[in-house]
Amino acid sequence: MTSYELIDLARRCFPQDNLVVRPDHPLILGGPDILLARDGLLYALFVQHADEERTALNLLARLARSRLALPSHTYAILATDDLSDPLPQNVTAIQSNFDAVLPIKELKRFVSSGSRLDPAKIHELSIVHRRVFQRSAIIYQTAYRLNKEFPHGTKPLSLLNEFSQNADADSYILRSWSPRRSGRQGSEFYRSDQTIVSAHSFEGQSSGRRSLQQILNKAIQMEFTMDRGVPYPSFSTANALLIDHAPSLRHDPLKLLRCAAFLGWTIIPAVSLNLLMETVSTLQREMVTIFDSQ
Repeated sequence: MTSYELIDLARRCFPQDNLVVRPDHPLILGGPDILLARDGLLYALFVQHADEERTALNLLARLARSRLALPSHTYAILATDDLSDPLPQNVTAIQSNFDAVLPIKELKRFVSSGSRLDPAKIHELSIVHRRVFQRSAIIYQTAYRLNKEFPHGTKPLSLLNEFSQNADADSYILRSWSPRRSGRQGSEFYRSDQTIVSAHSFEGQSSGRRSLQQILNKAIQMEFTMDRGVPYPSFSTANALLIDHAPSLRHDPLKLLRCAAFLGWTIIPAVSLNLLMETVSTLQREMVTIFDSQ
């Protein structure tokens, strides 16, 4: 099953005015393959992409950020070829996070039946949405101000190393959403107390979209816990990505800063350790002020 096959079927089965193919949401990189509206309901349709067949957690990350960005009543469906064939083992481990897993031939019948989300799940997602949007607004304002004041950093990997030494930071163990995989220790993220920092050089890259997407696929696993399809944020750390040159897209130069902020990450120019520590300290205080008052 490919995205093109799903799109072709949807165009043949549903009115064109009810479909959005590969929707470009302003707050996420890569969402559902199709958004389908019908009788006041909204369905997000997914198929596995090539990289997700190799790493199913990338599919789960795409579902998680879609859940966070789309309306809380959105029904998430994973379309497959034929359920008479066993699902791949890596998909079986995460399928409970989708509201339905259907063979493509059943899609029209299922959507026509008007299936709806459980009201309790909608309520949970609404609460998560409110908190995530509040936090992302604070983070984005900070990232925008810093990148406007310091258009270029120096050597982000060197500053990450300085942070790890001076802040007594340890390489962060990335816990896995999949029960079949244990946490992995890597050199890309470092944690000290309530701060997690990573670094990447975007110098010379035309947009940096692909590189940032890979970082955020890992980062979302740090910040959110998936439970029956609801991505619950931890809000326990201030997260920073050190960069030398702010990544951007030609048609929307600030989108990548917004996407990182939406998932709880502040893109900070690699200027100095003082700037990094002052920024994350300020963010921590602002988060406590907001969420302790709720």
